Amino acid sequence: MLVLSISYNESEGELPTVCPVCGGGMTSVMNSTLDGRTIEVCRRCDVCPYTIGTTKHVPGRYSFSRKRR
Repeated sequence: MLVLSISYNESEGELPTVCPVCGGGMTSVMNSTLDGRTIEVCRRCDVCPYTIGTTKHVPGRYSFSRKRR
């Protein structure tokens, strides 16, 4: 069995609409504030477990390791 670990680097620019890991679509996760406004707290990939907060992080290094039985 293989285990995938991903290290992320902080980057400038707008948040992605397409997942930088698998190419799937990104869905906005919204939250209501105390004054009644709605804000985006993060974006989540529809396909893989990639999630990005309000600061843009892009994959920097992929590490594959073998898990012993």
